[in-house]
This record gives sequence, C-alpha cells and structure tokens, in this order.
Amino acid sequence: MQPAKPKSIDIVKEKVWEILISKVAAYGKKPILKFKWAIIVPRLDSKKERLINLSNRKEIIMDDETIDDTIADILGYCIIWQMLNDGLYEDAPILRIGEPDKRETPSYEAAVARYLDDFGKKAKRELKELTYYDMAGSIMNILTFVDNLVTEYVKNHMLDEFVDKELVNHNIMACIVESMLYLAHQPSFVSRDLE
Repeated sequence: MQPAKPKSIDIVKEKVWEILISKVAAYGKKPILKFKWAIIVPRLDSKKERLINLSNRKEIIMDDETIDDTIADILGYCIIWQMLNDGLYEDAPILRIGEPDKRETPSYEAAVARYLDDFGKKAKRELKELTYYDMAGSIMNILTFVDNLVTEYVKNHMLDEFVDKELVNHNIMACIVESMLYLAHQPSFVSRDLE
C-alpha cells in the first residue's frame, strides 16, 4: 500500500483529540486519577485482545467496534499514560465550553493537543521515509507495544520487579506513532475529511 498523505496525520490528531475530550467530558478525570495505571493497563490489554479477535476474523461481522476504533482507543490510552508519566494528567484542569484558558498549567484540552502535535510530527517524519505501508505489520507492531506495556506494568505492580522505564517510554511513543500511521492509512477513518 502506498504511504498516506501528511494531512491524514492531522485528521487522525483531530479525531483522537475529539475522542479524548468527549471521554473526559462524559466520565471526568476521577476514574483515571483514582486508579491510574491500574485502570489503563486492563483497558489496554482488553483492546489488545479485541484487536487480535478482529484481526483474525475471516469475514466481516457487523459490530459496534471496528479495528480503527480499537486502535484509536489504544492511541488515546497511550496518550493518557504519557500524560500520567509526565505529571500533566493530574494538573491539567478541564475547561468549561467557551471558558478562556488563563491558567499557568495548560488545560487538559491544550495538553492533549500538545501531545498529539508532538507525536504527529514524529509520525509525519516516519511517513516521509515510507515507500510502502504494511497494514498487517503495523497491527502486529501495535500488539507488541501494548503487550510490552502490560508486561512491564505486571512486573512492577504485581511481581515487584524492576521496570525498565526507558522501555516503557519507548513502547508508549512507538505505539502512539504506529497507531497514528495505521489510522492515517485507513480511508474509513480519514476519507470524509480529505475531500
């Protein structure tokens, strides 16, 4: 498959931003602040299993959640994980609609946008280097990154073993960029906004 256009990455960023903002508007930040990784890891693991099941289907079954939706959710959870790692999730206030952002600490909305912009730049750089895009390979990469994150969490929180923070950070960043690249190549995810 030919590589996607850089504008596709911008559409992915906008859509994932909307997903994350709508989720925090619906649920607030308390569930994640209360349980942090203990809530994110099971959700990521559940999305990983969902992605495996969807990828292994030989026929298309009408379903509520598609591969694109699942990967967008994985991307969102990885953004939240990174915000937690950086201490920004706790501190970023949620703005009310139309409220100006006059605080020193960036709002949740601004922080999410900043992370998506930073990772979007990395995805665009990788996109420029692509001569061919392998969708199946991309899904396998995402599954591997999520599996590594879950394994490191279990080692740390359940087995009291040393966690390689560099490995965790690498897997978060790689999963975000790979997810952006995957979604940018999905006409069903970006096509209506490309016209």
